[in-house]
Amino acid sequence: MSSDIGDIAIRSPESLYNSVPFESLTIHIGERNNGLFSWLLSQRGFDVTILSAQARNRFTGAYGPPFDHFIMMVRLEGHRWLCGTDSPQEPRSTELYKFTLEPRERDDFRAMYDDHQSSAGSIFFCKSLCSLLLPTGRFTVRGRRPIITSLSSVDGQQATQTTADLSDEEITELLREKFGIVLHSPLTPKDFFI
Repeated sequence: MSSDIGDIAIRSPESLYNSVPFESLTIHIGERNNGLFSWLLSQRGFDVTILSAQARNRFTGAYGPPFDHFIMMVRLEGHRWLCGTDSPQEPRSTELYKFTLEPRERDDFRAMYDDHQSSAGSIFFCKSLCSLLLPTGRFTVRGRRPIITSLSSVDGQQATQTTADLSDEEITELLREKFGIVLHSPLTPKDFFI
């Protein structure tokens, strides 16, 4: 079953696997990645509870609204583990989210998915993003800029290197080479100030 909301849809977990719309790199990935991961864990027999989190803005320190972020609590051998598919690029001692332990359903996030797609204050609306987790950090394309973030194994701190803006042709080639993404229509990169 699929219910369209803006440019994305709340889908059944089974349909998420092949639903990567690369032509729209600004989609909110929480519904797909964390939704699919929660379904996978439950199919493998894990006790999974979906939780609503408010993500902390690393620049302002302010927290987003309820249902801003989809996370999971997994019970395993008498312990509770907080799980998700994101890989925050913050030192381990940094506070990333606030949340309650009230169980949620995937459909509870519907309004925020719509907001992430249409709000001028949402990074997913204002920026074209494509990111690849690497063993030593992350490679990201934001708008026209490639960004390499390296994590120090000693102190957990990060170092970021940004190169010059890329042309349309260079972005298309970079997406193909680094991410395996072949665009079937022209991409208009977005990198608006939030």
